[in-house]
Amino acid sequence: MADATLRLRREVSPWRDKLRSYKILLDGKVIGTIANGATHDFTIVAGEHVVRLKIDWAGSPKMSFTVAAGEIAEFVCRAGGGAALGLLQSILTPGRYIQLEHR
Repeated sequence: MADATLRLRREVSPWRDKLRSYKILLDGKVIGTIANGATHDFTIVAGEHVVRLKIDWAGSPKMSFTVAAGEIAEFVCRAGGGAALGLLQSILTPGRYIQLEHR
């Protein structure tokens, strides 16, 4: 199968999770981590995939996407909610602790 690219950019957070990296899961498997303010490209097989980010027990919603050979699937992530509500949000809505958007 031909290759495609998964590009993930993490927006800068001034405080929440500033010093911690998010795990990047593609199709349920960890393929790397992303630090505050970083951008990473991953070579993946073209086709249908599911991406999700995690930190401890919390994370982002799962996002399905399809990418063709030679194309780039771009996503941007950031800490969800405000800094003050981070702990409460991680307990009450752990699947929305990280925001993830397909670009």
